[in-house]
Amino acid sequence: MAFTVSDDHARQEQVWEAISHSWSKEPHQIRRMLTETTVRASDKRALFVGVDAYEAAGGCIVRDLFQDDDGGWLQDSVLLDRLVSEKLKTVADQIAEEGWKWIEVALSFPYGHVHGLRRLTGTTVDLTDEERATREALREEYDRLEAEYSEADELPDEIDQRLGEIEQALDAFETRPVNYDPADFGIAGAFVSVDADGALSIDRGYVRAEDERPVDAEGGETQDDVIDPETGEIQSPAIQRAVITIGGKPTESEDDADDSIKPLPERLVIELTAHRTLALRNALAENPHVAMTMLLHKLLSDTFIHTNPTGCLEANVRHTFFSAQSEELKDSPSAKAVNDRHERWGDHVPADDQALWDWLTDLDDGTRMELLALCVSYGVNALFERPNPYSGSGVSQHGLDVRLAQADRLA
Repeated sequence: MAFTVSDDHARQEQVWEAISHSWSKEPHQIRRMLTETTVRASDKRALFVGVDAYEAAGGCIVRDLFQDDDGGWLQDSVLLDRLVSEKLKTVADQIAEEGWKWIEVALSFPYGHVHGLRRLTGTTVDLTDEERATREALREEYDRLEAEYSEADELPDEIDQRLGEIEQALDAFETRPVNYDPADFGIAGAFVSVDADGALSIDRGYVRAEDERPVDAEGGETQDDVIDPETGEIQSPAIQRAVITIGGKPTESEDDADDSIKPLPERLVIELTAHRTLALRNALAENPHVAMTMLLHKLLSDTFIHTNPTGCLEANVRHTFFSAQSEELKDSPSAKAVNDRHERWGDHVPADDQALWDWLTDLDDGTRMELLALCVSYGVNALFERPNPYSGSGVSQHGLDVRLAQADRLA
């Protein structure tokens, strides 16, 4: 009958196969193996969220049909953890409105997590007259019910439930809120977690060492205090948005998240930029002036700025160098004229990308054509080379013939 705790037939067969070769075949062992990936309803996470909220979110609960299962087992642990995080985050957002500098949120904190932190000394809020009257009425009701059923062997269910409710209400009166100095909110924080019994735990008023105000040795006043010039009292700092961390990772508030721009999926960005590329091509083809500016911008960047081959225009002039020629080549009239022209223009070409574009836009057409001729001239190659028909690294005979023929035409 222990197998009825799960309706997963595949898992039942796995457990059956496992216990067939094991000395332990007790029902509790079978139930443990069938529910090892689930969460008991008595777990503090389940108690904190509530079974009703878990089921409302689409979670499933498995029950033992033949024995007391303490509420059953919650099958979807991922969903449960998400509900816990969301509920803790909601509580943290509410506490953040109080003005604390930071709030740390976790399911539980390790022992000694407040070591090295200074605890603020606050003032416990007294009970109001109405609260005192309510507390006394509850005490009287509790004493009356106990006296009335003192000789009963077993309390009726409704009386037992009512006594439990009264005890919880009286315990709440003992846990009073604490008021802190408003000036301390800007340097202190709070811890939000879940107790072992599934109750919410909030510990306010802890100051980290790095947040302590420096003290003036002479006057004894903190250097960060702002003094009101009229009253001479320390002004309270403005309420700030707390930095909330969940599991050690900062999390932004919902307001900030709503205002921020969410990144688009990569596939969508690729598709949109493909459409944009075609639109830019079409627009550029209809505007020769901008096309010339763009071409000059790319060629001048390659010629004078020597940037990496980046940008949105896939166009370039491959410069030809003569490393294998004699040193006298640099003293030729043509080489000197080329170098002088390069240096003359190099003194005027802006090095900044945007500044170069603006500079080209303001030039007259004659100057722009002169710059185009300069950049294109660096790609001229009328050099004779020995053809290499056996390798792709050299020039072929046909390529050499075309090169020399075009050089003759250019001359």
